[in-house]
Amino acid sequence: MLGAEARLVLHHQNPRRAKAALAAVLTRVTVLENIFSLMRPDSDLVRLNTHGHLSPVSRDMHDILVFAKKMHRLTGGVFDPSIQPLFRLYADHFAAQNADPAGPPKAALARILAQVGFDKVDISKTHIAFAQSGMALSLNGIAQGYITDAAHRVLATYGLKHALVNFGEYRALGPRPSGQFWRIGLAQADAPWRLLGVVPVQGRALATSAGAGTQFDAAGRFTHLINPHGTDQPNPVASVSVMAPSAVLADALSTALAIMPISKHQQVLAHFPTAGALITKKDGDQIRVNFPDFL
Repeated sequence: MLGAEARLVLHHQNPRRAKAALAAVLTRVTVLENIFSLMRPDSDLVRLNTHGHLSPVSRDMHDILVFAKKMHRLTGGVFDPSIQPLFRLYADHFAAQNADPAGPPKAALARILAQVGFDKVDISKTHIAFAQSGMALSLNGIAQGYITDAAHRVLATYGLKHALVNFGEYRALGPRPSGQFWRIGLAQADAPWRLLGVVPVQGRALATSAGAGTQFDAAGRFTHLINPHGTDQPNPVASVSVMAPSAVLADALSTALAIMPISKHQQVLAHFPTAGALITKKDGDQIRVNFPDFL
C-alpha cells in the first residue's frame, strides 16, 4: 500500500463476514491510493502537481489537505506537504556521480525554497490551486495515517471488535480476542533488527518517523525528513514514536517532531493533550511525554 508493505490482522467468529470486511477495506484502499499516490500517473495528487490545480476535488483530498493545514499551523510550518520540490532536489543531487556531500548548491536550494510553503496552496471543496509554478505536494507524511484510519472505520462498520491495521502506521480496533492489549515492537532506527521495546496498544494509533528510513547520502545527513525552512542543522533525533487517537494525527505529528528541534517538542505537544511521544536521540537517550511504558 503506497509502495510499502501492509498488514491487516482480523479476528471474527464468522469467516464470511471477515472476508467481506477485508474486501471492503481493499476497495477503499484502492480508491485512496488513486487519490494520494505519487507513483500512479493518473492519481489526483499527480494531476495536481502536474497542472498546478485540481478540480473537481474529492472529499478525501479536501479533508486530508484541510487537516494538513491545521498541522502546518500548529507545528509552526514544520509539517509542510509542499516540500516535494525539495525532496526532488536532494534526490537528484545525490543520484549524480561525484555529488557534493555538503548537499545541493546554495543557489539551487534558494531557488527551490521559493517554491515551498503550504500557505501558498489554496484549498476549497471544489478547487485546489498553487500560488506559483514549480510547486508540488507530497502526502507521504500523512497519507498512510489517513488510509489506516479509513480502514479502521470500514472494519468497525462491519462489526469487527478485534483488529490491527498496519498500513505503515498502526491502529488497533479494540483489544486482542483474549482481551489483552496488542503488542507492537518499536525498532531501533539504526538497527531495525533490534527492538527499543514493546508498546501496549488498544483502541489507539501508533506511528514512528525516523530519518534512517530513506537516506539520500551514505552519511545519513540528508534524509526524507526535510525541514521546509531550509535550515541545515545536525538533528540529534534518531526516531519519534507518537501514540494518538487517530493514525492521521500520529503520522503527521511524528513527522513534524522528527524534523523540529527538541526544544520545540513540548510546545507543539501541548496542542495535542490526547497524544504522547517517545523521542529517541542518536546518543540513545529517550524523552517520554505521555507515552506508555514498555512491556
